[in-house]
Amino acid sequence: MRWNVRSYIEGDPIPETLRFDSVLGVVTTRDMSADKFSNSVDRRIWTWRCLTMTKMPWITDASRYSFKLSNCTGDGATTVFPG
Repeated sequence: MRWNVRSYIEGDPIPETLRFDSVLGVVTTRDMSADKFSNSVDRRIWTWRCLTMTKMPWITDASRYSFKLSNCTGDGATTVFPG
């Protein structure tokens, strides 16, 4: 299974992918290369390989949700999808 989303930071497109891998667990990527306002060293594709995924409802609309990913390796110990 694979989900693709595109969010926007200050108008710049940020594609994100979440996929399930039978060996690696949950793998998510965030392509920050188009974020013109970020630090230049952060303009790259970030990747997390995580063992735990928790559904989190939005505070403003409980019918919408995101996922908190934890027990990760790669670009950090935790992240949120979509970011």
